[in-house]
Amino acid sequence: MMKLAGVFIALFLAISCVSCSAENEDSNTEFALAVVEDNILTTDYTALVEITRVRTSEAMQNSTAPGDQDLMAIIFTAKILQDFQGQAQEHIEYTHYVERSDGLEGLSSGVIIVSLCKDKQGAFYLPDVGYELPAEQDLIESAQEIKALLEAKQLSLRRNGDYACCPYSPRPCPES
Repeated sequence: MMKLAGVFIALFLAISCVSCSAENEDSNTEFALAVVEDNILTTDYTALVEITRVRTSEAMQNSTAPGDQDLMAIIFTAKILQDFQGQAQEHIEYTHYVERSDGLEGLSSGVIIVSLCKDKQGAFYLPDVGYELPAEQDLIESAQEIKALLEAKQLSLRRNGDYACCPYSPRPCPES
């Protein structure tokens, strides 16, 4: 009888863990669906990419800005699989700045959706957390719909206070 109760408890825990991870995955997808439009409309470039190379740079060491020495530049090279917003291109290189203390754990790889900004020199960078999304079919379809609405002029890019690319934008930043 105790053995049977143990099996039921183990089975219950296994089922509840599966449903927990399914719920967590669903909430991640819901979050991503909620932000994909904002990401596309408030950055300079968004695409479905396949990361082909990742390297680090010590470029921040020479900076005199407070706190910059605590940052590490991760440089991604990627093949463009599909553009959603911005000038079409085949490959892209962009930088993601991370806290040195965070290390290189959890770096993006494979196929993802990225929304990027351009700095004053024209180099692409990942603006912050939340601008990399999984390449899930629902998100890709949503991004394709947003692209179609932009092309049909039924949506427009937001360069107001929501613009994610300030203060490093080549164009003037809007007043808050």
